[in-house]
Amino acid sequence: MHIDWKRLAWIALLIGLVLYVISHPQRSADLVGDAVSWLRQAAEAVITFITSVFNRIV
Repeated sequence: MHIDWKRLAWIALLIGLVLYVISHPQRSADLVGDAVSWLRQAAEAVITFITSVFNRIV
């Protein structure tokens, strides 16, 4: 019998993540809010950069 260690590790990680979210809902919500904020700032930076590049060309 062959054990797929990679799949087992992903399942264990997923179970750990679910248990963390269940046991710490406020901290999990804060982490998600921080991640969304970081992604928003990154998207705005990319849009600003692309806009400035195209404004220089035109």
